[in-house]
Amino acid sequence: MPRPVEIPPEFISSCRQDFDASPVPGPFKKGLMGTTLFEAWLSGAWLRKRLTEMGCEEEPLREILLAFGRACYGRDPWSAVEGILEDFRKLQVAESKE
Repeated sequence: MPRPVEIPPEFISSCRQDFDASPVPGPFKKGLMGTTLFEAWLSGAWLRKRLTEMGCEEEPLREILLAFGRACYGRDPWSAVEGILEDFRKLQVAESKE
């Protein structure tokens, strides 16, 4: 699944800066920028941003992000993001009907 179009270039740039500042050893960073590892980094940051905007509280957010990490291991991280966001939306709708 390709990266969603709605992600602003500024957000991607910010994530790249965070990635560059991470403790990943320098020689590996250059090779990792275009790989699934960076996409997982970026998609995880996007998931956090979207869930926070949707009103997800910090404690469940941590659990969701851990589940996301497991869900995207060896798979397309953007598919995992879309699935988690859809599940969260459904949960919000169900809770609003109660």
